[in-house]
Amino acid sequence: QIVVLSHGHDAPAAKIATTASSPPPNLEIAIDVAVTAAGADALRRIARSRAVDLGRGPELLTTFTDLSVGGGALALNALANVHALGYRHHLVGGYASHVCAELGAAVRRGRPVGWESMLRTPCVRDSWWEAHVGASRRRVALSARSGVWFIRWSIVARLVRLGYNVLNVDADVALLDDVVRYLHSD
Repeated sequence: QIVVLSHGHDAPAAKIATTASSPPPNLEIAIDVAVTAAGADALRRIARSRAVDLGRGPELLTTFTDLSVGGGALALNALANVHALGYRHHLVGGYASHVCAELGAAVRRGRPVGWESMLRTPCVRDSWWEAHVGASRRRVALSARSGVWFIRWSIVARLVRLGYNVLNVDADVALLDDVVRYLHSD
């Protein structure tokens, strides 16, 4: 599934970046973009660093994952795929606090072509979900996929409100060519 929009389990504790003095984004540190002033500022900085500062203008490519059964391999493959196409205006979204650290560890273990560049891909998460929805309700919502959609579209909607054109690509999609050029073609 590719969508273009314009104008539960036990895991080790994850590192979470939330302040302006945080280190540069990397895949292994989840950047909290919760619906707070600090989260909005973090999302604004990440979007700018991945789109405008890289010369892509208002374009962003997003992929979200929960690392469920098979999801980790799909997310790793999707990340390798977009990097092989030369996309750097990409960010990964994790549905839980452990996702970014685990995906970063998988990149380090597998060392696919371009792995060092992959580790510079920002990984965002929205802590509102974990702070306001109990663990048992999160597991039910994630298994029903409603929680996944809530988090994904909450973050994507905020990016669109910031003025970005967002191409959201599911982790199980393989891009075989530069799709952005087709979106800009006549």
